Amino acid sequence: GLVLMNATEGMVPEGVKKARETCLKVAGSKYEDVMTRFGAILSTGLMNAGGRNSVSSFYSKSGSLRQEAAAGFCLFAQLWYWFPLIHCVSLTLKPTGLIALTGDLKIPSSYSVKCVGVDPSHFAYPSVLEKEKKEEKTKAATAVLSTTKKREAAIKKKEQKETGGDTEMKAAEVAAPSGGDTEMADASAPSATVSLVPTVMEVESGVSTAAGVVGEKEGEKKEKKKKIREEELKNPCRVLPAQEKYIQHVLTGDKVRYVPVFPQRKSGIVVLRDMKPGEPETYITSEKETKKEEPKKEEKEPEAPEAFEWSG
Repeated sequence: GLVLMNATEGMVPEGVKKARETCLKVAGSKYEDVMTRFGAILSTGLMNAGGRNSVSSFYSKSGSLRQEAAAGFCLFAQLWYWFPLIHCVSLTLKPTGLIALTGDLKIPSSYSVKCVGVDPSHFAYPSVLEKEKKEEKTKAATAVLSTTKKREAAIKKKEQKETGGDTEMKAAEVAAPSGGDTEMADASAPSATVSLVPTVMEVESGVSTAAGVVGEKEGEKKEKKKKIREEELKNPCRVLPAQEKYIQHVLTGDKVRYVPVFPQRKSGIVVLRDMKPGEPETYITSEKETKKEEPKKEEKEPEAPEAFEWSG
């Protein structure tokens, strides 16, 4: 779980997917040992820690040792003696994201960075798990009366008699065809065989052209995949440690409004300098800020109890 915490299927195509499937299979199996299932649950939780937006690390961005991370790892390693110590692993987590802020500590929605030189699927989130839908069809038992069975049997007998007479008449017509009809059939027989040849050729040519079209489409798809080597990430966004070397800030251009104070910083909190302060801007706000606070109604305090004497 700690090794594959921020690994994606694009980085390790076979290993990550296989490990996730194995852990989920073992964790949900009733026939595995209790400790095996316990380990599978722990590894699955570590791989998906923080919604896959965090990573366990001893060190900070500046390279100094994080004291809370060291204590968290030390206590987590003692889980065998006391299981509640497992939760101490959360002390080792730090976010893997980029949040750009203005001087007023607001998050501008128009700011974005570019991930250049790598396929966008290389650092993408894993696919969401879906529950298997089992459709259970229940058939209601219907009661059939004896009178309806007799009626159905009588109707079937009548239909069989009528159809039996029609089939006998058709068989007689087929067994004794006229002479002219036989000659016409003989004359038409060779022409039918000859007409089959071009149809076969047409089918073969159709198959070859279809294969060519499919090949062209596959070639176009491959070219598109090769061309897509750049992705725009809106503020705030997820940036993995292995992804930082591909992140680029847009520093030049007429449309550029915000420039980072420290351009070398590719993740974490990035402070921006506003180059066009007079223009309007929209900021990302939390749900609490967007909801208008309704005026609270003044509650009347309960009245004091009447005076009494304590006898006791």
